[in-house]
Amino acid sequence: MTHELKTPIATVYAAVEAMQNFNALNDQRKTSTYLDISKQELQRLSDLVEKVLHIAAEEKEDFDLFLEETDLNEVIENTITNHQLKAGKPVTFHFKPMEQPVIVADRTHLANAISNLVDNAIKYSKEKADITITAERHRNRLTLRVKDRA
Repeated sequence: MTHELKTPIATVYAAVEAMQNFNALNDQRKTSTYLDISKQELQRLSDLVEKVLHIAAEEKEDFDLFLEETDLNEVIENTITNHQLKAGKPVTFHFKPMEQPVIVADRTHLANAISNLVDNAIKYSKEKADITITAERHRNRLTLRVKDRA
């Protein structure tokens, strides 16, 4: 596992070092190539870390939730911003903020769950992802939907 995590880091490090020390920045093609390699390796590293976290969560049978007042609009908007930055393809999001967005939840686990849904919607959509996120209250329940138009 250590090797799997260290390889992408070493590759990105080498690409950045090449751009800094070997005049790759003066060559647009080389710069683009090194940046593409770095992006791919960082995505691979991110995927590996995500797998490790999932395995750790599954192995830990009992975990504590830290329930607190959480602004759901803020969590969703942060998720949208993060995925727009890291998506490897064009992504359009549609989200109408809730009028009363404060809920009691474990912010970290909620953000991870929403992020996983959005990540899957992007991953399994066609060349351009068009994603709608809705959050609605029904009595004392909250319904959250992440929908792509694949």
